[in-house]
Amino acid sequence: MSKTNKICFFNTTPFWGGGEKLHLEYALEFKKLAYPVCIVAKNNSPFYKKSINENIDTKTFTIGNLSFLNKVKFLKLVAYFKAAKIETVFISASPDLKIAAPAAKKAGVKNIIYLRGLAVPIKNTPLNKKLLSKTLTHIIANSEETKRKILENFNDAALAKKVKVIYHGIDLQLFDKNYSTQSALSTKKDTEMLAD
Repeated sequence: MSKTNKICFFNTTPFWGGGEKLHLEYALEFKKLAYPVCIVAKNNSPFYKKSINENIDTKTFTIGNLSFLNKVKFLKLVAYFKAAKIETVFISASPDLKIAAPAAKKAGVKNIIYLRGLAVPIKNTPLNKKLLSKTLTHIIANSEETKRKILENFNDAALAKKVKVIYHGIDLQLFDKNYSTQSALSTKKDTEMLAD
């Protein structure tokens, strides 16, 4: 991806969970690397509030389970993706996937990425088959088991090639700092005991 590639993290989940935390962490890391980043979130959701607090360009949008049937919402999303010049969109939640992925494709978004962290099979419905095989450009699983579950109900070699496993990163410096602090405290305590 080039530094002109605008990245959108699309997550309208009303609560704060692992997916929302991951989206925010990714957005902040891309922002540190000087990529233009934006977020689409449900108004006043924890994800929305945390994104605003981090000074990330944030747009509100409300999506429900049947929003993918709403032509007006679909066209609003197409217009947004075009106007914002989004080149990459990350999506995790199923209701978001059903409307945002096709809208992104219609808008000409280059990379439409599904982040999946749930090791549960996906139903082989015509809509899901179209989304996975024809709409998404990349599917990222957080483990080999999640990848296996994504593909479990689909006998599709092309889809299998599209699914990649990327494990969640760990900031080792956080552990190093904690270890150094604990080590220093232990050494100080040992020294004080010896002095007594």
